[in-house]
This record gives sequence, structure tokens and C-alpha cells, in this order.
Amino acid sequence: MENETPELLTPAEVCQRLRVSRTSLWRMTKAQTFPTPICIGSRRFWTPRDVAGYLAARDAERQQSGEAA
Repeated sequence: MENETPELLTPAEVCQRLRVSRTSLWRMTKAQTFPTPICIGSRRFWTPRDVAGYLAARDAERQQSGEAA
């Protein structure tokens, strides 16, 4: 059986995917409107699944409120 290491995204990669600044990412995390990061030592990471889930939830909210994508 192979050990599979899950892919982890750095804050810079998450910011690029969300098109937000690093400050905005930390604000969203602190406000608990974005998934909690995985901490490894002093570094923080997110799984692609968490980021995709956040984006899907935001898209669903936007569609419910009738906003254009």
C-alpha cells in the first residue's frame, strides 16, 4: 500500500485561486468565513478540497441571491 501525501496549498496559492490579498485571506480565516488552515510548525496550509468547497458555497450563495456570476 502506498502512502499518499495530500496536496497542500500555501497562503500564496490560496490567494491566487481566490484572487484576494494575503491580508484578506487572514481576515476571512480570523472571521471564520474561510476554512481553518492546517498548521505544520509555524506554516499554514489548506487542502484543495477546502478551497473548492468554499468557492462552491460562495457560488451557491450568489445564485440564491440572484447575483450574476
